[in-house]
Amino acid sequence: SSLSGDRSNKYHLSTLKRPTMKKFVVLWWAGLLFCAGCSEESVVYESAEETSVNVRFMLALRQDITPFQQTRNMPDEIPGEPAAAGETSGEEETTPTQPVSALSYIEYAVYDNDTEELIEHRRYDVDGQDGNLQVQDELTAGIYKVCFLAHGVAEATFTETGSLMTFPEIQDTFWGFQEIEVDATQTDQSFSVELTRAVAGIELVPTDVVPEQVDQFLIETSGRYHQISLLDGKTPAETAAFSQTVTFKADDKLPDTRVKHFFYSFVPEAAPEAVSAFLNEMILTSQTGLGEVQRQRTITQVPLYRNRITRYTGTLYTPSIVDGLFDLQIDTNWGEYVDQVLE
Repeated sequence: SSLSGDRSNKYHLSTLKRPTMKKFVVLWWAGLLFCAGCSEESVVYESAEETSVNVRFMLALRQDITPFQQTRNMPDEIPGEPAAAGETSGEEETTPTQPVSALSYIEYAVYDNDTEELIEHRRYDVDGQDGNLQVQDELTAGIYKVCFLAHGVAEATFTETGSLMTFPEIQDTFWGFQEIEVDATQTDQSFSVELTRAVAGIELVPTDVVPEQVDQFLIETSGRYHQISLLDGKTPAETAAFSQTVTFKADDKLPDTRVKHFFYSFVPEAAPEAVSAFLNEMILTSQTGLGEVQRQRTITQVPLYRNRITRYTGTLYTPSIVDGLFDLQIDTNWGEYVDQVLE
């Protein structure tokens, strides 16, 4: 009786175990196939999302010149209207200044197109060869805002806060951007980006020669705009003091020589009621080597326009108690292409 009971129990146990093992084996294989399917799908998805695409940007420099529509009275109650560019008054017209652009660096920044969060920033050296500028990178699939700043100042610095570029000195500078979509199904994509000039020029053209006793010419401004946002190309209202001292050589004092002066400024947005942005004050001083002032002139509200030259023409050096008349011109002839190739 007990043996039969044991046999009965053993049989009962074996009949329970066999179907359980079969069920476990079936479930194990099903789970393995499911995991394999998930793993394969996951690998395909991640590789499509994370594959880097070669991206190439061709940069072209463009001049954005708009007509000068009106003239302005000179400050300090000096009579007379300035002549618009191209007008003459019976005298030989001064040849427009065309400063040579020395573009040595490309600031390159990539932002998330939706959040404008900075993803990366790099500086590229321009090799100085002729041709269009080019920048190459590898980006994963996505939509980006890519910004560029071409300039020639090695000491310029970049801060992530506000994406501001700060310049201790200012040279010719071009800015541009492009919104791009990088497609993971393509291994190589190219984009064309147009850069426009981001600075204004201020030129001083003398009508007099440098007198023998004048050894230096000093240009001072109460503040010059020295920053630009790499993200949107806008210039903050903050300024930095600027001064430039020119020491004359013997050749500068020859009878047929006229020594011009030129400097740059970034341009903030003009107030709604203003025609343009301004440098608040500019002081021009000619002096001897010992610092004795021979002639000094203060000009207020110097107009600034992007890609335009504000030119003041008049007596700069000759000692005089009464200042002469300055003709204010906005030069619209500035703007030759300067092509460089970036390796």
